Amino acid sequence: MRRIAVVLGAAVVLLIVEISLGAFHFGQPKLAADAWVIVAWGQVLTTVKLMNKIGVKNLTSQRFMNAIRNFKGPQALGAPSLNCGKYPAEPAACNDQTQFFQYHGAGKFTRLTGFLRPPPTFKLGG
Repeated sequence: MRRIAVVLGAAVVLLIVEISLGAFHFGQPKLAADAWVIVAWGQVLTTVKLMNKIGVKNLTSQRFMNAIRNFKGPQALGAPSLNCGKYPAEPAACNDQTQFFQYHGAGKFTRLTGFLRPPPTFKLGG
């Protein structure tokens, strides 16, 4: 069990370093502002939160898998709730919420909305 915790912990640390420095290290500083970087960081934070909830001494791959499957949110830096399987044709789509921002230049944004959902009449695929 401890080995699993150490390996997962090391993987999280490496991912954090990759997210934080990778774009600059590989000569792509413009990617540091890429929206997917913050998504990955939110996933790391959520993963660590779940691992901490289980506890190092109790952490197993089965317990972690159960924690992930039962996790309903909020996603760190993301949607306030998750519902995997809401759209059977898109089983990996666990979130149908979005919010909008206005860009003012020089890295400055203003949030225009809270999280919005599709209308009740929404049908996947059209």
